[in-house]
Amino acid sequence: MKFHLVLALLGLIWAAAAPIADAADSPAAAGDKLRDEGKLSEALAAYRKAWSAASGTARAELVIRQALVLEMQGKLEGARELLQQARKDDAVGAAIEEARLAMEYPPFDPAPAVAALAEAVKRAPEHAGAQTAYGNALVNAGKPDEARDAFDRVTSKLDPKSVPARWGRSRMLLRQGKATDAIGALQEALELEPSRGETMVRLGNAYLSSAEPNRLAQARAWFEQAGRTSPGNPAYAQWEVLAYLLEDRAGDAAEKVAYLQEKFPEHSATLWAAGACAEVRTQMAQASDLYRKAAAVDARNLLAHYSLGQFASGRGNREWAKAGMTSGAYANYSDTDLAVRQLSYVLAAAGGDFPFAVLAQGTLDALRKRAQANPWTAMPAPVLTEFYNYGKALNDHY
Repeated sequence: MKFHLVLALLGLIWAAAAPIADAADSPAAAGDKLRDEGKLSEALAAYRKAWSAASGTARAELVIRQALVLEMQGKLEGARELLQQARKDDAVGAAIEEARLAMEYPPFDPAPAVAALAEAVKRAPEHAGAQTAYGNALVNAGKPDEARDAFDRVTSKLDPKSVPARWGRSRMLLRQGKATDAIGALQEALELEPSRGETMVRLGNAYLSSAEPNRLAQARAWFEQAGRTSPGNPAYAQWEVLAYLLEDRAGDAAEKVAYLQEKFPEHSATLWAAGACAEVRTQMAQASDLYRKAAAVDARNLLAHYSLGQFASGRGNREWAKAGMTSGAYANYSDTDLAVRQLSYVLAAAGGDFPFAVLAQGTLDALRKRAQANPWTAMPAPVLTEFYNYGKALNDHY
């Protein structure tokens, strides 16, 4: 499997091409807006329309964006097929995305991605995007020193103003337990692009992972700022709801959910936020249904997968849903296999840079101990290969 994946990725990088253009300056802008709003079918149509009139790397860029939408829909094989089509016009850009899919989905093995991206860097040594992707692959492979060198090469030589390289450095630092340093890297990124909402969300998550005494207030402030900067992106509002719930501000959370339901009723972020509020109110049947739908609508919404995993474990999302902790409210919704699937996916895809990674690992460890103590209810091993058809795997639970 590794050998064939490396060969497939190496086949993408025999010719170097320019990195993907910024969405605001490309024909992809209309599709990007629809994608962010959760209108995935419409986004695909917009990308395809722009693709028909594009050429060269712009054409490849639009194919790669279509692949991202298919990924969000859980159609990984379709996404991979589109990336193969993008090889002709942007070999390096396609290689970067194929490597990312290899790392973030089963079998979650970064080794082939590291090998292929190392070759991409060798053949396109001035390609900042390839060097950044290589650094991220090294982070996933547990090689922080080499990852640091890759990110430093980008920021010192290839692209001193690179925001993605600073994101990568923050991921590396968070996995090392250095939240304060990660926050510093993200603040550098924000100075370079002050209106970049994704950097603000990353800052909020870094504060959640930190030991700062005012970490919840700091996280909420960054999530709120991201929402103000990009009001058309409900994924940012999802984190605002989380922050309000963590601070026991259920009224503010409910107000934000009402806004999301009015503007983006079918978005994964809206479904997750409504599910979290339902869990706080101990409306468990509704919470379970909404978490499942949120995870199915967007395979990349890790907060939805984490919440569903914790809910199905019987532990619940006690970070924000404190009311049901002693009521036995989760007894009728326990599904150990589902819990293991969801939490294993989150840890493999995000690792230590997910703000609740430690809690997710703790729940998995507890489930394993429970299985060892009572072999009659032994935990089924998660069938990771099912994530290759992720949408189907989720739908089997509905």
